[in-house]
Amino acid sequence: MSNLPSSSVTQSGNTAGGNIIGGNQTNLTLGTLSPTGVLSQLLEKLVKEQKADLRAQSIIEELKRFHEPQETVPIGLTTKLERGGRNDLIPFATEAKERFAKKLAKETLFESAQEIHALVLSRIYSVFSTQISPLIKSGADRQAVDALIRIQIIEPIVLELQNTPFRYYDEHVYGMIYYLTGNCYVKWD
Repeated sequence: MSNLPSSSVTQSGNTAGGNIIGGNQTNLTLGTLSPTGVLSQLLEKLVKEQKADLRAQSIIEELKRFHEPQETVPIGLTTKLERGGRNDLIPFATEAKERFAKKLAKETLFESAQEIHALVLSRIYSVFSTQISPLIKSGADRQAVDALIRIQIIEPIVLELQNTPFRYYDEHVYGMIYYLTGNCYVKWD
């Protein structure tokens, strides 16, 4: 007799607080901004800087790089979204990008705030480059791309920043994505 499990499984009458799987399950663990890591240390530093009113004298280099377009001749957010088949998002993307740009200008008075923004923008750029762009280039449907953006970018960042002095919500994080799109870091085609 073999000790190997059979290929059919009966699960009637089971109750679980999670998944009941009758075969293989693949769990994708995504990296997030850890509240016990660099981000939380920067948030603590920010609160101290705000209390002492220690304003930054200049913008740190890591954040400054995201202000400048990567391409020598930028083509603009609208054209980039059109090329990626996302014409319907142009009004939302434009407004979200502008809101984020204003929020960024207002909130980068402190060096630690600049470091936090650089960290988050870098995270978005990295995830988009390594996971979202390949999905787009492989011809994945829009719903799959949008779901991956929500799971890997929007939700983790909102979770980390919603109860901080920044109070970022979904629209703000989308604004970060479109800010990076406008400066040629994120491509939709």
